[in-house]
Amino acid sequence: MTFQKIMTILIVAIALSACKENKTENYQEKLMTIEQTEKAQPTTFLKAEGTYNKSLFGGKLNFDGVIRNNATVVTYKDVVVRLTYFSETKTEIGKIEHTVQDFFPPQSEKPFELKIENDKAIHSIGWEVIAATPQ
Repeated sequence: MTFQKIMTILIVAIALSACKENKTENYQEKLMTIEQTEKAQPTTFLKAEGTYNKSLFGGKLNFDGVIRNNATVVTYKDVVVRLTYFSETKTEIGKIEHTVQDFFPPQSEKPFELKIENDKAIHSIGWEVIAATPQ
């Protein structure tokens, strides 16, 4: 083999090696970007769903909910859910916030239950996740 062929093979080998390292770095950079986004915007990735009904004697409302973590990397804890009460005319008449003290790993869901005081004026309830702490 001539010196020129050896140098060509060596240069190609180095270039291919550098490409593999670049792909790994780009993947890690993207992964960090996703993690940073998920940590900065927990309410984008956490969703609360549920149902409610009146207790047997009507003095309490039983709320059965599920919190879903749609993040791909970040685990959250201490999720704050806001429940908003509406009248029959859909006027907001009150709200409460409740912290669900648990860990929510990526791509998971966990149930939670609340018992809250009922009021005759409450016709419907809305709910949303308003905060959480990234782990």
